[in-house]
Amino acid sequence: MSKNHYEMSAVASANLEIDYLRGQLNEAKKKLKDIVEARLFLRSKGYFVENLWTTDDVTENYNCTKEQAQQVLEMALTNEATMQQIWLAIDDACETLEIHKNQNQ
Repeated sequence: MSKNHYEMSAVASANLEIDYLRGQLNEAKKKLKDIVEARLFLRSKGYFVENLWTTDDVTENYNCTKEQAQQVLEMALTNEATMQQIWLAIDDACETLEIHKNQNQ
């Protein structure tokens, strides 16, 4: 193989990899746009979306499947202690911001 032919092959290979990476980047941008749009929609319906947990948060630290990670998140985020702590934090934030409880509470 001549040097010129080898250089052309290397350039063609690099171009293929660049095209692949561009495709991956475009897919990531689409996913991010979908996530941003979903968060905007949920926020417009009154949901707090700045702190969302994903199965990746679990699978990055534990050897488990996405399904198991979903179970872990459900158990961790809906247990009684977590719920009590959130309500205590809400009460504390309201007190700090001088927001008073409704009379019927």
